Amino acid sequence: MKYFTNKLNIAALIALSAGLIIINFASAQTQPEFIISWRTNAYVPSTYAGKIIPSAGSMVDISFDVLENGKLIDVSGKKIKWSSSGKTLQTGTGLKNIIFTISSTETSEKSISISIADYKGATLDKTISIPIASPKIIIDAPIPGKEISIGQDYTFRALPYFFNVPSLSNLSFEWQMGGQNLEQTNPLRPDILSANLNSQFKITYNTISLSVIVKNISNQLETAAKTINLNLK
Repeated sequence: MKYFTNKLNIAALIALSAGLIIINFASAQTQPEFIISWRTNAYVPSTYAGKIIPSAGSMVDISFDVLENGKLIDVSGKKIKWSSSGKTLQTGTGLKNIIFTISSTETSEKSISISIADYKGATLDKTISIPIASPKIIIDAPIPGKEISIGQDYTFRALPYFFNVPSLSNLSFEWQMGGQNLEQTNPLRPDILSANLNSQFKITYNTISLSVIVKNISNQLETAAKTINLNLK
């Protein structure tokens, strides 16, 4: 009897172990996971290594894949709907990629939703937010402590970010020092300013301002400005 009981106990342990294995396999089944990527045509300097952010008027190219248990799902025959804030952007069978434009009224982020109908009797949904930037300017002043001296020559560079242009040639640059407009010394590189600091510039409390205004030649409303203060030695 004891031997029979031990056999039952062993059988029960095996069954229990098998049950645990089955449960573990079941729990290992994961929900489908969206892999979404997007890119934009906004301009940035060649040295920029971050994610390029769209601004109003930028085109955004977005696409997705879906993984289930580490394998790509074939959605070529599924009805796919793209929408933003409740408004349909595009709908189509197997539509995994669309291109859209950021409108002028969108200033902080754009919500994009993807819906795949009738996958294993259910609908797969995913929503992401794409950040929206405004055009920006950085003045590169490679001067230690931004300290300058009267009578010296200095070179500055304006670095534009997130304008809707293909190249620098599509932008205009207006430079000012101490409130005075400065002529471009190199028409082929209007983003670079070579200037000689003289006493004719307006100097306030041993500082002088350097400003640049950058505009999209094709869209004068797309503009950005930057001012820095330089200290006199």
